[in-house]
Amino acid sequence: MTTTTPNIRKGNCYRCNKPGHRAGVCRSQNVYQLNKRCGKCEDFSHSIVDCMRTLLTPCPRCRKPGHMAGVCIEPAVNHQSTTSTTATNNADSGPKESATTESALMATQVDASFSYLNAACNTDLKLVTVGEAIDVPIHLPLHQYCRVLPVADNYNQGVLCRAQIDDGADVRYEERPTKVTYRTVFGNNEVQHHNTAVLLKFRLCSDDGHTDVDSSSQVIELPFLVARPCTPRLLFERPALPFLRVPASGNQPLFDEISNDNGTIKLKANIPMLETATVMPRSESSRSRSTTDRYILADVCDRMVADGELARVSPDDEHKITCINEPVLVDKQDGLRVRRHPIPDSDVNRCRVTIDLRSVNELQLRDGIWIAPRTVHSKNLAAPQRPYQFKDTAAMLLRDFPPSSRQWFAKIDLADAFSSIPIDSALGDKLFGIRVSVPGENRPRIYAGRGLIQGWRWSSLVFARSVRYVLNKLMVPPGSHICHVQNDVIIGSHSKEACLALQRRVIDLFRHYSSPVWEDKCGDGPTITFCSLKTGSHTILPAPKHSIDEKAIDHCLRELDDATDLNALLRLLRRWAGTFRYCKQWLPPEGQQALAHLYSIIGKASQADASFDLLCNDAKSPLRSLGHLYVRGLPSLYLFRPWAIATLLATDANVDNWAGVAISVIQVPNSFLKEANVPVLGTLFKDLVDLCRRENIVVDREDYEILCLPAAFDGGSFHSNSFPGSALALTRSSTFRERAAQILFANRNSRVLAGLVYGVTDNVNTIREWQSAITDFCGAWHSLYSNYISTVEKILWLPRTSPTVALIDALARECTVSHNENHDEEPNIVNFKVVQG
Repeated sequence: MTTTTPNIRKGNCYRCNKPGHRAGVCRSQNVYQLNKRCGKCEDFSHSIVDCMRTLLTPCPRCRKPGHMAGVCIEPAVNHQSTTSTTATNNADSGPKESATTESALMATQVDASFSYLNAACNTDLKLVTVGEAIDVPIHLPLHQYCRVLPVADNYNQGVLCRAQIDDGADVRYEERPTKVTYRTVFGNNEVQHHNTAVLLKFRLCSDDGHTDVDSSSQVIELPFLVARPCTPRLLFERPALPFLRVPASGNQPLFDEISNDNGTIKLKANIPMLETATVMPRSESSRSRSTTDRYILADVCDRMVADGELARVSPDDEHKITCINEPVLVDKQDGLRVRRHPIPDSDVNRCRVTIDLRSVNELQLRDGIWIAPRTVHSKNLAAPQRPYQFKDTAAMLLRDFPPSSRQWFAKIDLADAFSSIPIDSALGDKLFGIRVSVPGENRPRIYAGRGLIQGWRWSSLVFARSVRYVLNKLMVPPGSHICHVQNDVIIGSHSKEACLALQRRVIDLFRHYSSPVWEDKCGDGPTITFCSLKTGSHTILPAPKHSIDEKAIDHCLRELDDATDLNALLRLLRRWAGTFRYCKQWLPPEGQQALAHLYSIIGKASQADASFDLLCNDAKSPLRSLGHLYVRGLPSLYLFRPWAIATLLATDANVDNWAGVAISVIQVPNSFLKEANVPVLGTLFKDLVDLCRRENIVVDREDYEILCLPAAFDGGSFHSNSFPGSALALTRSSTFRERAAQILFANRNSRVLAGLVYGVTDNVNTIREWQSAITDFCGAWHSLYSNYISTVEKILWLPRTSPTVALIDALARECTVSHNENHDEEPNIVNFKVVQG
């Protein structure tokens, strides 16, 4: 293949191949070999179809973007007239340095998730140091610039305006050196670095084309970054936003403190990225309700308006409500009792109103506009990815409670949760509108939220941050500790007096921030129930609202026998599955499998072709198994972290699956075991106690007992692709899989590790030096392997006949369970993980 060599002589015009001028001022009507050149970058090696360049500056010949002067076929601008005008203006303004400013604004690609907006300058600018200034004569009086409105942390919306450069005495380029170097990546992958900014003053003017200067119009200073070695020379972009007097959303605090007339303070949530966002209108269909419920809804909403939680929207302002959602009437009454209207005084607080915000929670950002997907609740479509926000659970917070603060506990229950944090009216009108149809009225009532709404995906996170904001104002004395889960606050201290004094200070502090407290729900003692967990000095036990005993289990099975249709069966199974699922993380492996089986029965009962008799018989076994586990007290959470001496990671792997258990090794006084009445898992881990003695992990002490308590059960299948390199493990030796099980278990359960960490396995090769580890655990395994070798002190060996190894081997075999009678079908992969604490 041959390449055509261009016949343009050096020094000739690159447009017409004639000497004496440049392509930017070429007047020839013909372009030399135009059919053999790229119509954009004037290169002979490719055509415009294959051109990968992005041109940032307009053509100097026709002042139009998209091509270079060498292949310009547009009419040339009158350079003579421009030169003449320049000379005239220079003569009028005296011996000043000239600088022309183009009106073209071009977007470029940068290495962050926002756009730079470039203002092009054809001539060089003479920049001076800070404090010096030079006058700049302007030859093009009207200039079109882009006002940047920050609407999110990493997103800017540009609005084109007409403005006039002020050519008075104060117009100047002023250099502002910074200590930070900004990096810009242009569309053609060219990189520029700059650390200097200049200010240019503008006057706003009308867009009717008049060039007269209005001296009374507003003057705006716009900062630009200077890119000396490239064209354009000035970059108008986000790093200069602090000079714009318009604070970016990233610089605004999450809460504003608003003073009340009574001397208290109210926290107002600041969410500017949603307050200024554009939302497509949406309206949910009205639900069928009884007349009584409609009246109750209207009364409760009016009461919320009086409390400032909602705002009644007048008919003239209904067009401002973008999303109209359906309210939900929540009856907090225990048992069955008819709702009545007018509401009796005894039932004033019986009902509350929330909003069905499923469509609002599914809003997606498309082209700068927040819209709801076409089908929000369709079962035929995969659930959209949601941004999850992590908050510590009550078990995690109590597990990390300092040992010195466990002698006495106190708790505080805040009366108002989400509604106590007001939001901007723009956000409430945009997302939280509700419609209530009242009998006898000719039009429905429209309300809008003025506080955080329960059910909104961000409400729990913002409210949790508000509680932490208030608690951070408090100086906690030594020996005390405070943590919270939403509106429940727990205080621990080294003595009863210190705990109660701190409790009173916290109550007064929340009242100062306009957060009332249910004092009748506050309590204290050496043990306390916090978020359905019974907390003591060293242990945490589950305390569900409805206790589970032999009578409750027998009653459940009788209800199962008395069920007559699928709807009654579903209600029963869902109620008990929810109760058992509450303590899911404390169930041993057999309870975990029984709970998974129970949920599979619920799924089958929801199908149209479900068999009632068959499902009733299948449900008895997991219900009975789970009930007996609860009665025996096995689902218990142990919190002996202050006494933890070591953690043993016992794992096993076969051809397809792996499993493991984390064992906490503790040594506690015999007197404490008698008083605490801690349930034990039999003698399953007695062999681990003997192993700890042989390896000198723990030494026997008089009147002390050595216990090995399970902290986490975990396991999975190598077929599930739930971890990096899972397919590789299927093709390697058994030693590789045993080591892989150790690495996976240690990484997935790192938060339960305490004290010295030891690995336990029945594979002799695993305890030897891993000479091939560098080549075996590379690529996706590398970070997991690095964490493992920096955590585990030593790997110990147990014979395969030991009870612990037999238990883990059984767990690994249970990871793959087939519930189908047809053995030709693939088995269902069950990837279980049970973590205590």
